[in-house]
Amino acid sequence: SGDNYDYRTRLPQGGDDEEDDYEAPIVQMKSLYDQMIEQLSLSNLNEHERMIGEHIIGNIDEDGYLRGRGSVDPVKTIVNYMAFSHRISTSVQEVEGILARIQRFDPPGVGARDLQECLLLQLKRKEQSHTTDLAIQVIDRYFEEFSKKHFSKLRSRLSMTEQELKDVYMMITKKL
Repeated sequence: SGDNYDYRTRLPQGGDDEEDDYEAPIVQMKSLYDQMIEQLSLSNLNEHERMIGEHIIGNIDEDGYLRGRGSVDPVKTIVNYMAFSHRISTSVQEVEGILARIQRFDPPGVGARDLQECLLLQLKRKEQSHTTDLAIQVIDRYFEEFSKKHFSKLRSRLSMTEQELKDVYMMITKKL
């Protein structure tokens, strides 16, 4: 009867296609890690660097970010972890260098520590143009003003026209 609604009738039933769709989010998460490990294996790294790279990738979350806990820099955390857990001596500079290589992997923006870094990584991968150059300057130097939508400040600081600002905004917000 209509009153006895059974939630199980809402779950995918039948053909393989539906089951695949239902499983998709888990497959997606796994494939980001696998894809990055594959790209790491194709990188020209020695065994020591590869181990650090694997640890960096293992700490990238499902959104593609390398986040610290609280105010702790994730790079310093990795340096300490490698020393204490694996007896591998490394430095902030070495981990930063390997992270910079991982940040050139696909998808663009992966391995960023925050939104600002993610946007910069993505913009730097775009075809370079006047608009791209302005967008990089906006995110690099005036990220706070951009995120607070202080557009008049941005226009005056970078001597942009109204149209340039619109183009930059569209590019940064992925509409260009």
